[in-house]
Amino acid sequence: MTPPMLLGRLTAPLWPSLIKFSVDHAVPAIQRALTDPNGFATRIGDIVVWNGEKGQTVLAGLQQVSESQSRIESALNTIETAQIGFESAIGGLQTLAMATLGVTSLTGAFMIWRLQSLNKRFDSLVTRIKDLEDNLDAQNKAHLKTAVQKLREYDDTNESETVSKARDEAQHAANVYGQLVYEETQRKNPRLEVLNYRGRCYLLSLLTELRSRLLLGSVSETKTRFTEERRLMEMLAKSTFSSAINDTPEAFLSHAMREQGVTLELMTDLYRHASRYRATDGPTIRQPSDMFELCRPRGIVGKSRRWWPFAASPKALANRLKFALACFEDIGRVEALRLIAEQIEKAQMTLGELQSMCADWAKKHTDGEFKGILVYAFPDAAST
Repeated sequence: MTPPMLLGRLTAPLWPSLIKFSVDHAVPAIQRALTDPNGFATRIGDIVVWNGEKGQTVLAGLQQVSESQSRIESALNTIETAQIGFESAIGGLQTLAMATLGVTSLTGAFMIWRLQSLNKRFDSLVTRIKDLEDNLDAQNKAHLKTAVQKLREYDDTNESETVSKARDEAQHAANVYGQLVYEETQRKNPRLEVLNYRGRCYLLSLLTELRSRLLLGSVSETKTRFTEERRLMEMLAKSTFSSAINDTPEAFLSHAMREQGVTLELMTDLYRHASRYRATDGPTIRQPSDMFELCRPRGIVGKSRRWWPFAASPKALANRLKFALACFEDIGRVEALRLIAEQIEKAQMTLGELQSMCADWAKKHTDGEFKGILVYAFPDAAST
């Protein structure tokens, strides 16, 4: 077994912290990435990857050991700010994501909190959208609830039968919600809020299934299931991105959007993920300058120009943007689990062993509850 290097607690912006960790701990993957002038870092769920000329390299994993129900509910129903920006200009990435950082946050108890918060969001939607109630009946929702309950039981008892039940129930739920996601993407005008809710249930089900498979030691099955669901996730990403951005990226960079916290770097990051999940057929956006050149011919509304009265308001545009960001964040959580599967397979260890190592480190380096994000890296990550 090749254990990961536990680099320490993340207390500053992500990318500068990784550079410091590289200097302090001589992490080969990070040092090699710094020699690639044309590459850029991307956070995918709780994994940091370097996109360079030679492809993708896993730099580090991010592990949050603790979580709170109130923060999960806030993330689902309102707006959260995750202080994990790559460039200091971003500061914080505003999302409506369902998950925070760290594989420990995928435990059964946290999954149940997310399901409860999803149900609250569902209740607010059915008053406006009748067919949700017809399609998402109690029987279908019961499979997802059972899956996360069994996952919680496994966390308490460590019995393989319970995690096997969680896997089966989660796969059933993923198939049900996946079909609903597919149907919504096929509408002429997909309803963004409906797509967001159905997609969130689908991705939570898939996350539960994949984590259950990893806990059972089925790395190959985990990667196979991800491959099987990749196309649907890309359809979800494309439909959400198209409905939210509507081929008008310049509108999100107007002067009026400044108060909403939208920056050129944030839009660049959004388009990077859109390209990654094949959500856009436009030009590849790698740097903020690429984003600016995409918007320049279309015109950007400045401070001296009035907002068109029949256009969406800045607040409405910001809400649409957050749905797109949330979609990519949630899909990234699923992809991150696949990347973790590849890493622990190479290291010849299990997901449970990785989580135990992180939890033990947190206990040794704090007197009370560990707060913050623990960064770890596999010594052989450079060969990814």
